[in-house]
Amino acid sequence: TTEYLAENYGEPIDTEGGESVVYLSPDGTKVIKENSIIYYGEPQLALDRMVLHNSFGLSKDAPLTLTHFGRNEYGDFVMIIEQPFIQGEKVTQQEIVDAMEALGYELYAKKSDGTLRQTEFVNKEQGIVINDLHDENVIKLSNGAYVIIDGDFRLNTSNLGLGGTRTTGPTE
Repeated sequence: TTEYLAENYGEPIDTEGGESVVYLSPDGTKVIKENSIIYYGEPQLALDRMVLHNSFGLSKDAPLTLTHFGRNEYGDFVMIIEQPFIQGEKVTQQEIVDAMEALGYELYAKKSDGTLRQTEFVNKEQGIVINDLHDENVIKLSNGAYVIIDGDFRLNTSNLGLGGTRTTGPTE
């Protein structure tokens, strides 16, 4: 898979994250992400993330499309995902916090010094957790709208310790 992506899209662009190697299409209209499943622990969580991302209002302009499964250069199982390339302005962390709070999300994760991390949000009523919302994962469009291009969306399951009651997997 890695060889195929390199042959078709060249070198990865320099926004490689912890879970993904990112390429730009030759015409510049989309990004192609090689997402490692190892980051999620199980494939279902990775697929859940995509569904949650695509159903979230601030992500509608940047939907994720699963195109292939494969293995990367290390032999890890990966998903190949396409997403429109979104051009816009860099945002401040406070803009992200304000936008998420306006949608009913609250900051929940604390740093070692006891202050809240400004990138971790939960909406207990909706049962959704969104992590990793920082200035490289959110873009401001020319019309002032915000677009999440790479948030870590999860169901607020009971094991997260955030008051969630949702469960995944088979029920007894």
